[in-house]
Amino acid sequence: METIKACHKEYIIKEQLDDQNFICERKGQLFFIRKYEKYLEEGQLLAFQIKKVTNMGIKTPKLYGIDKRNGYIVSEYIDGETLMDILSREDIDEKYIEQLFENSYRAKINKVALNYEPDKWKVRDGVVYYTYPYFIKYTKEDDFTVK
Repeated sequence: METIKACHKEYIIKEQLDDQNFICERKGQLFFIRKYEKYLEEGQLLAFQIKKVTNMGIKTPKLYGIDKRNGYIVSEYIDGETLMDILSREDIDEKYIEQLFENSYRAKINKVALNYEPDKWKVRDGVVYYTYPYFIKYTKEDDFTVK
């Protein structure tokens, strides 16, 4: 059983998604762990962006910690379907679209542009989560609404 030691805790690797991303378990709870071996500053930027997006009121996976020494970020694993999964078999429910528009508004007033590709958003218990918390500075071209 392979493990990752991050933030002074040991996590069992359940699934390795790619070279940097892992779904891990600790005490029966699933976590998403991202490795930043070469680019620690990128990991610190991601942690900052997760906090900023969360402070805007946009649902994102909870950030549990950044391990600067070992180069890991530990966050909540959102178990659910992506909007892409849902779109592949049916239209997206109106309540999810409303949440996307609300998130778009929150991002816009904070001068942030989010990534609205459907594989970056997951649904758990009727709530849409932004699982790709990177963003760029908002410009008019990034507006999600029709005028």
